[in-house]
Amino acid sequence: MAAGALAGPAAEAAASAARVSLVAGVLLALVGGLVLWRRRLLPGPVPRAETWGCGYAHPTPRMQYTGSSLAELLVLRFGWAFFPRARIVPPRGPFPRAAAFASSVPDTVLDVGIAPALAWLGALAGRARGRLLRTVQFQAFLLVLGLAGLLLWLAVAGAAP
Repeated sequence: MAAGALAGPAAEAAASAARVSLVAGVLLALVGGLVLWRRRLLPGPVPRAETWGCGYAHPTPRMQYTGSSLAELLVLRFGWAFFPRARIVPPRGPFPRAAAFASSVPDTVLDVGIAPALAWLGALAGRARGRLLRTVQFQAFLLVLGLAGLLLWLAVAGAAP
């Protein structure tokens, strides 16, 4: 292949690379200009705040802000499904020294549904095991029943296309 045949495509590639470089240079200059412009608008150091400080540079313990305050509306609205629990110790006397409030929302599915059901099934299985597995004959029957079920499953699965 002659060197002259590659001159045209090489020139096109060089022109394309020059356009990409020009656009990249313009973008870098634009970003640099925006950074300088921002520094002129905010000449002093940017005050630091905690990540979860909610915009307060110097929060005090009285300015508590928790996830409970965000979820309170949903918990109150759907209390019939969440089962919220609260423990309140109100202040007493003219100069109270202590007061407390604690709230929690248990996992409805796990704590109200699954855990009690599994505990009930565990107790039922414990009683069944004590009554049924005492005899060797019943254990042999369970073994034969399991093997028959496995053979049936293999026969059905093997017959399927």
